[in-house]
Amino acid sequence: MVSCFKIQVQAGFDQIDLPINVPTHIIWGVNDPFLSKRLAKESAKRCKDVDVSFIDDATHWVHHEEPEILNYLLLQTLKKRERKVRNM
Repeated sequence: MVSCFKIQVQAGFDQIDLPINVPTHIIWGVNDPFLSKRLAKESAKRCKDVDVSFIDDATHWVHHEEPEILNYLLLQTLKKRERKVRNM
């Protein structure tokens, strides 16, 4: 996803079409001074199977600022994926 962000910023959102076909969970700090919330939303549109979580009290460094929330979201995502695999 990181390379997709760079391409989207450089080329513009409407100039590229890079589908992401793997399960993806975008976890985004609302107060990120470097990357806008719009980038997360536009990136999510390119994902076939996506969850997006916006963390209100975090910036670009969600994993440092809100590790408990991040860990909770990661565990929930893994449990969701596990249920999907079991039901196949």
